Amino acid sequence: MFGPDLDIHSLPYKRWGPLRWIWLPYRKAMAHRSMLSHGPLLGTVFRILYLATWLLLFVAVGVVCWAQLQSPEDWQTLALVQMEKGLQRLQQELLRYPLEALLLFLGLEAGAMSHALSDWAGSAWKRWRRKRPGTTAAKRRKRQN
Repeated sequence: MFGPDLDIHSLPYKRWGPLRWIWLPYRKAMAHRSMLSHGPLLGTVFRILYLATWLLLFVAVGVVCWAQLQSPEDWQTLALVQMEKGLQRLQQELLRYPLEALLLFLGLEAGAMSHALSDWAGSAWKRWRRKRPGTTAAKRRKRQN
């Protein structure tokens, strides 16, 4: 659900179901197999930041709506206070569980790197087979020349 192929119409993209629209801007902005989508560390960090941006946006909209219902005359102040509390809580939890956060990141990175390595190895194998003498593609090229 969180692999490098979120940059194309793929199985990980489809697994997001009704929320897959979140990844449309990402798909439009990323070239398939670019360093920002398939690169070591960078791809995973970029996907985490991208999803975090959407989550913060959803939370901010929810907090603003809640604040308007709670205090229509002073909803901006209430919303800002609640968002600050939420960000402080997130920071506290990350500082409280740094090993778990690191292991979560490493697990996401391991999945992404296994995918990227299999992509690269598969592409290299196909290129090698095309160039190798005696293969169907090499015979076709020879006939064309």
